[in-house]
Amino acid sequence: MGGHMTCSITLRLQGKPYPRTCKKCGLGPCIAQPTAQPEQEPVAWARYPRYTGKAQLPEIVFKKPDGKDWLELYAHPPQRTWVGLEGEEIRNLWEEVTKPDRSTMTMVTSFARAIESKLKELNI
Repeated sequence: MGGHMTCSITLRLQGKPYPRTCKKCGLGPCIAQPTAQPEQEPVAWARYPRYTGKAQLPEIVFKKPDGKDWLELYAHPPQRTWVGLEGEEIRNLWEEVTKPDRSTMTMVTSFARAIESKLKELNI
């Protein structure tokens, strides 16, 4: 039995809901280890001139220079993949927030807030 099924079975036996659907088994969350992000490479190097009392701009090069007095410059960190909600998750959220005694606007607002909260949880 793979690791992705172990998590969903454990949650089911405990009577707990699954936070999101596993792509492998279609049941609960996958507990496989997340893939490591590749280490970023510098995009440029900068070296500041000695302070002379005047404002001076740094020297910037785009090929790795020799010497140890260069500061590595990096681009923004790699972007994570967006995790959305699947149909069953949306239906479950709708069932949680729609109650017969609520007004339509209250139900729609509650549903929107529930989706917003779930997406924040998945994409932190």
